[in-house]
Order: sequence, then structure tokens, then C-alpha cells
Amino acid sequence: MLTKGNEFELIMDWLDLGDLSPEEAATSGLLKIRLNDMYASRHLDFSSKTLVDYAKVSAYPMALWAAYNWWRLNYEPLIGRQSYYWKSAHDLPAAGCGYVWPPLRIVSGGETVSLIVMPPDNMKTMADIQYDSRAWSMAVPQSQFESVLSGFINMIVSRLDDTGNRETELHSLWRDVCCERLNEGNTFYRILEACLGHNPDEGPERFINKMADYAATAGRQAIIEIAVGTGEAAYTENANFLDDIRDLQGLLCRFNYGSFEHDVKTDQRFCKPWVAGHEMARALRRQLDLDGEPIGDHNIAEILELPIDAISSGNVAEPLRRMKMSLGLPSEDGRVRLFLHQPHRTARRFYLSRLVGEHLLNADSLGNWLPATFGATWRQKYQRAFASEFLCPIEVLKERLGPDGNFDEYEMETIAENYGMGVFAVKNHWDYNSPKTPELFEEKYSFD
Repeated sequence: MLTKGNEFELIMDWLDLGDLSPEEAATSGLLKIRLNDMYASRHLDFSSKTLVDYAKVSAYPMALWAAYNWWRLNYEPLIGRQSYYWKSAHDLPAAGCGYVWPPLRIVSGGETVSLIVMPPDNMKTMADIQYDSRAWSMAVPQSQFESVLSGFINMIVSRLDDTGNRETELHSLWRDVCCERLNEGNTFYRILEACLGHNPDEGPERFINKMADYAATAGRQAIIEIAVGTGEAAYTENANFLDDIRDLQGLLCRFNYGSFEHDVKTDQRFCKPWVAGHEMARALRRQLDLDGEPIGDHNIAEILELPIDAISSGNVAEPLRRMKMSLGLPSEDGRVRLFLHQPHRTARRFYLSRLVGEHLLNADSLGNWLPATFGATWRQKYQRAFASEFLCPIEVLKERLGPDGNFDEYEMETIAENYGMGVFAVKNHWDYNSPKTPELFEEKYSFD
């Protein structure tokens, strides 16, 4: 039996694997995890000396793990340092029960979900199995991932029913999840809870409800981005930071692109964020007739109708400094209040450019807040790619650094100074686009 998607399939062929608990015995067999034309479940079976595409497991613990972590699998993104707690909700081997699970990590990016095969180096187990040691990944639309995973869990529940194993722990847990999915308010609460890094019913209820109340003003997606980007710091350091920001003055600007129109495809379900970011930046550069020239402070000031000295230095929004987040709040008169969390010129240029990219992405919903955070969602990756390409086109780096990218630190510092960027930002921009970067790996522009 299988649950089918265009790029992602979970296939289960039933097979008796011996003496197991009733739930595990009823759902044991051969599991295949197909990602396009590759299999996350492919491994070398030492006993038969063959390469096979299936793992011998019981699907019950996998379904139970997936149901318990449903909201985090679908909505919680990658974080900078993956704790054991985070891995237990995103790494399939955490399903446990003694099975040798495929080394699959599942990470949401908002409208897409990345399926990452990243086994440890020289991975060996006590069983006669060895998974491929290569790391690779692909992203699928979140709606497809949700459909395939819910279909898989429903398939396991039906198998349990058909074999007389009714009212198991999986039945009860999955019933609760399905009821929450039918209620828009409960769904949004669970999404925010997951974005803040919590299991169901373990998040800060009062703070989550307060964030949800802002959705009508800020836009639902903006509140999700803020939750992802600030995480636990948002309610442990300053639980009222949204109220504090709303009442501040900020930098009053107006986005001014002249007659700029673009045909960049930005469907988050299907377009890679760095592709959309690069194309949007190139389109705006063409509009400004800049070719490969550096973006000066005066260019940014003109685009935002800001005083030029506000680009090079300025006060920071203290409530956002510890959150490492910059933010744009639209006003009723068409202007936008900008709040930056960085005082230094290169950082301000980068974050102002990110907010320009976010504003272009929100052309159909200009009343929404514009958050630029440390999160690793589709939108934040798009922003970083846009800002990097807008400030310093990758073609400039290729010309200056050569095709092999063998450059010294002095050359990197020279490019950063010429283009008004931090050295770290320039290096990341090159690394993400280097010919040495594996094409199969999806986590580009994940972090600043």
C-alpha cells in the first residue's frame, strides 16, 4: 500500500517480521520512502550483499511519532543549533522501538517542507544495514507533504482496524490532531506553538494567544514569521515586545520604485526562495539601471525616501535588538515605519535591502507587517538571497574570484568594502552559489 504524491511517496508492503507487539506485528513490513527518483530508505543489506530500497520496520511507531509531532513536522523550521529536543521531533530515527530507520530529517520552511537525508559519516549499526553516507535533500509543497503523511497515518489506522487492533494510542492521538485541523483557531494556535519550538500543550498559552490576536492587524503570515524568528526569546525576555514596537516612532519611509513592474514567479510552493530572491533583485537592479555597479547609500535612501544618514548609522529598536529582528509596519497613509535592530552601516544596508525585498513580495497585501528575522523559512531565505544579490550580484563575485573560488581574505574584504556588505555576508553569498555547493542540498540562505 502507498500514500502517493508527485515527488514524495511513503510505500508500505506488509510482511510478518516475527515476534512483536500486536500493534507492531499488524503493521510490519517493507517501508519505501521515495523522493523523486531516489529513495531515503535505500541501504546496503550486508546479509544478502545487495542494495535495497526498503527498510524492514513496523509502521506503527513511525505513525505514532509522526502524529505526536504533526504540528512541528509541518511548521517548525530549522534552527541554528539543533538540540536533542529538536531532533526528537524532526529526525525519523527518533521513532525508535529498535528499528534501523532511514536517516531522514523533516524540516518545514512554511509553504514547503524539506526532506533531508543526512546520515552520520561512516554510519554503521548493530544490524546488517548501512545507509548511504551522502547528504542530500529536496523540498516539496507543504500541502503535498501534509497529504502524504496524513494518508500514511490513516493507512496505518485502517490496517490496525482491519486486524482487530482498535482504540490504540495512535487512534486516540490521531483523532485529536484531526479535530484540531478542522478548527481554524486551534490550527493557528498549534502552528504558533510549533513555530516557537514546543510540543502540543507545552507552549506559553498566554503569549501565543496574544500573538494570535495580532494576526488581524499584522497578517497571519507575518505573525508566523515573527514567531519562527524570535522563538523562546520573545516571551522570556520581553513578552510585550509587539505592544512596545507598535507604540514606537521608527524611521518613517515610503517605498519608491518608480514604474517598476516585475514578472518574477514567487509561488512559495514551487519556486526555490533563492531563485525568486535573485530574480527579483536583478529585476530591480535593471529598473535602477545599475548593471553590476555597487548600490550606494544614496540609492537605498532614494528607494526608501529616507535621509541618507539614516542608512549609515542610527538608533536601534531596543525591543527588537535581543530578538535579532528588524520590522516594517505599514501606516494608513501608505508610508511604512521601519525598526532596525542593528546600528552599523553594513548590517543596516543588508536589513533595509531585505525589507525592500519583503515589500516587493507583499505587493498584493501591502497592509501586512514586514519582518526580517533570523528564521529559516521560505520568506527569510528569499529576503537574504534578494539582499545579497541586490547589494552584490553573484556575477561580480564570479568575475572577481574566478570559477574555482580560490581567493584570499584580502580580496574578500575588498569586495565587501566596495559593495557595502559585511565580509561574512559576501562569503555566504559566494558559498551558496559556488560550483562546489551540492545541487541536491536545499538549505541555502538559511541563516545570516
